[in-house]
Amino acid sequence: MTYFNRRGFVKSAAGFAATVPMLGSMMAQNAYAADATGYKALVCLMFKGGIDGSDWLLPTDAQPYSEMETLRGELFASYADGSRDRANLLSVGQAANGVNYGLPSNLTGFHDLITAGKGRIVANVGPLVEPISRATWDNQSAARPKKLFSHNDQQATWLTGGVEGVSTGWAGRFMDPYVQSGTQDATYGTLATGSSGHAFMTGQFSRELVIPTGGADPLNYVRYGNNLSPQLRNNAAFNDLIYQNLRAGNVSPSNPYGRDLAAVATRGMDNLDRYNTVLEGAPASTTPYSATTISRQFEQVAKTIAMAGTFGLRRQVFYVQAPGGYDTHSNQSSSQGQVTQTSNAVAEFMAAIEAMGMANNVTVFTAADFGRTMTTNGSGSDHGWGNHHFVFGGALNDTATRNIIGAPTGYDLDTDRYTDQRGRMIPDLSVDQYAATLGKWFGLNETDLATALPNLSNFDDKDLGLFA
Repeated sequence: MTYFNRRGFVKSAAGFAATVPMLGSMMAQNAYAADATGYKALVCLMFKGGIDGSDWLLPTDAQPYSEMETLRGELFASYADGSRDRANLLSVGQAANGVNYGLPSNLTGFHDLITAGKGRIVANVGPLVEPISRATWDNQSAARPKKLFSHNDQQATWLTGGVEGVSTGWAGRFMDPYVQSGTQDATYGTLATGSSGHAFMTGQFSRELVIPTGGADPLNYVRYGNNLSPQLRNNAAFNDLIYQNLRAGNVSPSNPYGRDLAAVATRGMDNLDRYNTVLEGAPASTTPYSATTISRQFEQVAKTIAMAGTFGLRRQVFYVQAPGGYDTHSNQSSSQGQVTQTSNAVAEFMAAIEAMGMANNVTVFTAADFGRTMTTNGSGSDHGWGNHHFVFGGALNDTATRNIIGAPTGYDLDTDRYTDQRGRMIPDLSVDQYAATLGKWFGLNETDLATALPNLSNFDDKDLGLFA
């Protein structure tokens, strides 16, 4: 049986009610010096289930393509649209290993941003405690991340630095110095669209606010809506009754858990009320969005960024979850509709941000549980480790000679870059290095980054050179 103390219970219930008790006195004692010049936003695009990055970054040179096709022939053949055919790949240039690469033909949104200098690929990233090789993996002389290849634990490891159950994540810890120093309040700094980013968006002082993508109603504030019939969910009088009852604070007044939960609900409703009021004044987008769930999420992020000045914000982090599941042990080609939607949605979002004159102020980056095995089981792939990720924004280093940071692992499974013959790539770059590069652009100093990313000190290169 698991027991919860009152503080832990309230903290877990308070994800969307951004409050920081006694913050004023604490700020005076522990001010940070994070750069708060201008406005900047990070947007995390999460692919739950673990995307197959090796299926998105493919060699266009004849020999390595043939080597990869030998390993993944059945998977390639399952794409009836020919999107993985060598002749149809969309070139993104050469990596440091001298091999030329391209994207599948259904990732035109990503490709167009990359070739316009507004996107980069970071090759073979994954959770690491310290650098590791096949030899140190085999003899277990290097520390390993806990519970590798487990979905929930590796989602948590990517976003928090620890396995499932960790209470804070690096997005929340990135925001902490700004909240603690008084640069901005905690309420609208870390926001998730539609679904919670969980601990990723929570810090010691910052709290996640889940923002709706299709309008909010009081039942959404307390997340009970899905447990009620559509007749009740959509009944305005019933909604108003529940809303007023919660606001009155009459829930279990003699019970400390009940009192705290009612207070959390009230604060959450107040926060979302203000959010919705402010967003009513957001200017209409001058660029069109597709009628997809992922495009609606990005549209909501763009609207929120447009109103950052009204909220009095200088820094924000957003969490956007890509549609569909990517745990593609089979029928991997069936996920490509959602992949195309997501690629298009990012391109639409970046066009909208550029039209707002904010292209240099916003950076989108991808995350996922893990990569997939280089070997396949027919029409799919299994749980892996290292993965290829994408970063988009106007602040990327426009003098970079390559669109790919690092280099994809080759296709010889006997090399020291794989854990075994199944083709699980050992990451060349750690999530900490990836996150630190984003955090430095965000405005965090070395102390802030060391606090937010405890394993960062184990790696020599703390800046991957993504930004000017």
